[in-house]
Amino acid sequence: MSRLAVFFFFIVTLTIAFCESKHIDEPLVGGVVIVNQDIIIDSAETLTIISGAEYIFQDTFKIIVKGKLIVKGDEMNPVVFRPADSLKAWGGIEFDNPSAAS
Repeated sequence: MSRLAVFFFFIVTLTIAFCESKHIDEPLVGGVVIVNQDIIIDSAETLTIISGAEYIFQDTFKIIVKGKLIVKGDEMNPVVFRPADSLKAWGGIEFDNPSAAS
C-alpha cells in the first residue's frame, strides 16, 4: 500500500457537505471536506485550511477567492484538493481580486 493511501486510511475525518454556494463562516477548516457547490471567500473573509485536510470536489465546483486563502500543508501532512471522480476535473481555485497575502 502506498504511503499516500496509508495516510488517508488513518486520517481522522470531519466531513462537511456544502449544499449551496458557501460563503465561509468558519475560519479554520480541516479533515475531509466534500464540496458540492462553489466555496466563496468574500473580500473581508479569511479561510485557513490546516495541514492534512482533503477537499473532494463533486462535479466542476471551485474555490473563489476574493479575500484571503491560507493553506497550511507540509510534506508530512499535505493539503489535498481533488475531484470526487478521477475521470473528471474539478473547477480549481479562482482568484478574483484577492487580499495581497493570498
